[in-house]
Amino acid sequence: MKKVIKYTLYILLLVIACLAMAGALYSKCEFRYESAEEYYFYLTNGIGNSDYSMLGYAISHYVWHFLILLFILLMLIFNPFKIKDSKYYPIKLFYNHKGLWTFIFFVLITGISIHMVDIDGYIINNFRKSDIIDKNYQVTTKEDITFKKKKKNLVFMIVESLETSFIDKEHGGDWDYNVIPELNDIRNMDEAIYFSSDDKGKGTLNLYGTTYTTASVITNNLGIPFKIPINHNTFNKETYFNDVYGLGDILKDNGYHNEVISGAQLAFGALDNLFKKHGDYKVYDPRSLKKMNIKLSKEDKGNWGFNDKYLFELAKERVNTLAKEKEPFNLTLITIDTHPIDGFKSSYTLDKFDVQYENVYATESKLISDFINWLKEEDYYEDTVVVIVGDHLCMQTNIVNKHKLENRGRYNVILNSSVTTDNKYNREFTALDTTPTILAALGATINNNKIGLGVNLFSDEKTLVEKYDFDYVNKELAKQSDLYTNLITKK
Repeated sequence: MKKVIKYTLYILLLVIACLAMAGALYSKCEFRYESAEEYYFYLTNGIGNSDYSMLGYAISHYVWHFLILLFILLMLIFNPFKIKDSKYYPIKLFYNHKGLWTFIFFVLITGISIHMVDIDGYIINNFRKSDIIDKNYQVTTKEDITFKKKKKNLVFMIVESLETSFIDKEHGGDWDYNVIPELNDIRNMDEAIYFSSDDKGKGTLNLYGTTYTTASVITNNLGIPFKIPINHNTFNKETYFNDVYGLGDILKDNGYHNEVISGAQLAFGALDNLFKKHGDYKVYDPRSLKKMNIKLSKEDKGNWGFNDKYLFELAKERVNTLAKEKEPFNLTLITIDTHPIDGFKSSYTLDKFDVQYENVYATESKLISDFINWLKEEDYYEDTVVVIVGDHLCMQTNIVNKHKLENRGRYNVILNSSVTTDNKYNREFTALDTTPTILAALGATINNNKIGLGVNLFSDEKTLVEKYDFDYVNKELAKQSDLYTNLITKK
């Protein structure tokens, strides 16, 4: 009996090690630039509301790596074919010291897997301190924001995995052909303002703490990065940046009605709490529609809930309704069709390219353009600021692995801004700067032109990455901050 228990433990350790290696290979091969902190957050917050097709893809494509490695280790340690000839001494050595070699293989393989996804780096940074947040964080109150008497409406689109690389090189992107021509046209409209981190149109820089959906949505709305300290993983309904004054809070306090539409359940990654706690948004997502007894047709459904075609149809209905009210409105849209792996293919997906993901991006470009063109026909268009940002860079390695990271930026554009600037190109800026820039575009005046760690890009103030250096800020944000820990844990 003791022997059975002992061998079962050996096999369990080997299975764990092989699973760790298969998971690390999946991460590095499919999502090369994703962080250990992101995986840690999603595993502990709202993973149950995700698209399980990604899990299915991981199992179907990487189960063989797991099985082959496990088979080799079991053959070495348990020697089922009873190979005892001296010329096979290594097998004999493993067989005669099963416990020792099981432990060695477990530690070695698990250690390599941990290093492959930089878990060790994440842990080490949790014991390093930085004062960059403490020195630069701007506390904002209601008194620091002043709006004009006539307020503009806001339509704020946060588009999944939208980066400028998908525009052709001739127009400032990094593709050989233009996958998203309509989005390129939108940023060249007369009423458009587009900020770029180079002189061609690269767009927004990809800063630490802003590189996945939850982190990006938080940063774009609160002006702070999103970090989860290992020893303070208490991020929940009670501790959702309670002392941070963000975009939704500011708009609500200035008479705006806030709504958000998301094709995926906002409970994924705890984003439902963001919009409840900061601006009292009315939520339209798959879960809320179900509560409203709104049934989706087969054509309206997507991998995560409802697809982006339905999202924009619903957005048209809400905009028309909200525009009739006396109070100004903020309608935030969070798209999902371009989420990896390979995006969501439906009957409305274009068939322009050989690669499905490119077709999904091309379709998203057209959906956004059609929505903008519809909006332009409405008499309230000129009184509505439209902001479009990519939430993060494309995550799928096999699509972007030929493109250097330094050539890739996130898409951003502002239509109908109340203010303008000639200082739009060769700027160093990040998603931290979105909130104060949107408020300025709406016509608001901001004390010091700063909110959180963000800066109003229409002003002459230097952004955080202009004040220091992008690489330096990236490294420092990965470390721990006493001020940030208080912000994320205070009840």
